[in-house]
Amino acid sequence: MMIWWIASAWAECTFRADLSEVSTALEAAETAYVSLDVALFEKATTEVDFVVPCLDAPLDVATAARLHRLRGLGRFAEGDSEGAVIELTAARALEPAFVFPVEMLPEGFELRLIYEGLPAAPSDQVARLPRPRGGRLVLDGSEGRDRAEDRSVIFQRIEDDAVVQTTVLAPTDPIPWYPGISKRRTVLAVSSLATAAVATGFYAAALQSNSHLTDATSEEDLVRRAGVTNVLGGIGLGLYGVAGVGGVAAVVVGRP
Repeated sequence: MMIWWIASAWAECTFRADLSEVSTALEAAETAYVSLDVALFEKATTEVDFVVPCLDAPLDVATAARLHRLRGLGRFAEGDSEGAVIELTAARALEPAFVFPVEMLPEGFELRLIYEGLPAAPSDQVARLPRPRGGRLVLDGSEGRDRAEDRSVIFQRIEDDAVVQTTVLAPTDPIPWYPGISKRRTVLAVSSLATAAVATGFYAAALQSNSHLTDATSEEDLVRRAGVTNVLGGIGLGLYGVAGVGGVAAVVVGRP
């Protein structure tokens, strides 16, 4: 039985593979499939499994579709018709105009009929993934965060223009963990800044009021002016405290 797409963290990769290596491995697997050479097909697909998790560049849509097609062929060969449909649905959505060569899937062959019956338009069943902090996501060769829920997807995470993670996700697979931008953190940070701005206004008013204490016309007027100054200063300092707590909370919430 073939082992498909062994999950491999970037730290486990001892080399970096480029897209040409993936293309070479795909071509070898496709040639073996057409030749009905089972041993060579298994060897070639194992090579694909080996290089894809260690890619050093984002996939393009055409290569992503090609990978899904190969996975579909392999699943069907193993007797996993449901798995084949999940993969070929992804390939069809990415390249709806693609037609399998007859030497790969003859006319009337069951898998060819299954493929041709799949919807050519991408499904609108998507889930929005969290925005990565300090990076971006590439799904099936396209940058974005909308993950299709009815088919498999090739997930890549990019940081500083370098691919740090590549894996394939079945529809029911959870997304790999990655540091994301928390909406709660953003709200706390914005609220903290706004509170600090208001506090600055109160404190400035207190300083302004304090500068006019010498304008008091009587002891009673002086006491009144001093009271106003103290109130304004107290409110300003209190709001600065609230802003500080909010800032600390934003940092804590944003930690992985």
